[in-house]
Amino acid sequence: LVASIAVPEFLLAVPCFILFALYRALPNEFLLTKHICVAVYDIWIGITAGAAISVFPIIDNRFRKVVARIPVIRMLLPYNYSKMAHSKVKSIRQIQQVGTADIYFNMLTIDLAGVK
Repeated sequence: LVASIAVPEFLLAVPCFILFALYRALPNEFLLTKHICVAVYDIWIGITAGAAISVFPIIDNRFRKVVARIPVIRMLLPYNYSKMAHSKVKSIRQIQQVGTADIYFNMLTIDLAGVK
């Protein structure tokens, strides 16, 4: 899950680093260009925030199940989404029935359930 979120977020952050480096590298004679870099940087931060919010439902099943009720998101999901097999995650009650020695491995199973 972390890798599937980190890669798109990193790619969305690259332009910010480029704009900041350009702002720092330009001399003061290019004041208008520096101000344009600041304005584009601010706009890009807003685009990145919107993209981050919209990427979560597409990446992970847990988010998809919750937002699948929203009509706009439902259109973005695959055609046969309702027929797709979902990974089964153990509930807390099922975990509590197991001895305390196995709790670490059961929690690890829950964390890795969505990772493919």
